Amino acid sequence: MSSDQIIKDDSRFIHGEDLQRSGKWSDITLTIKSVGDKDTMKANDGKVIPGFPVFFQETEKIAVLKGSNIRLLKSALQTADRSQMAGKKLTLYPAKGTWFGQSDVVAVRVRVPEGVARPFIQKQHLGTDLTK
Repeated sequence: MSSDQIIKDDSRFIHGEDLQRSGKWSDITLTIKSVGDKDTMKANDGKVIPGFPVFFQETEKIAVLKGSNIRLLKSALQTADRSQMAGKKLTLYPAKGTWFGQSDVVAVRVRVPEGVARPFIQKQHLGTDLTK
């Protein structure tokens, strides 16, 4: 999937459903432009969106990552230093799980490349990878 296939909608953010094409779930690899400061993004209603905003070179859409995804990001990129993340590739994939107080929700997860150690994260926090 190329980055220009991200759904063009009113949202400024990448959502799990953005990773579905013609009824098939797929991951997407993007190049990080920058990682912003924690809790600096605001929704249209002015409320702070918790997490770190990740900006990409290939799309205007933003991934706001927190919790498990931040831990996965650090592992995937093999650095915790945000200033060293620019220019690195990040793969996002859709996963189904129980999040946000609801079951069977599709969310974006960070894929850690094969051969790179993944942090311990409980299976329910990873969800079920919909690309497999």
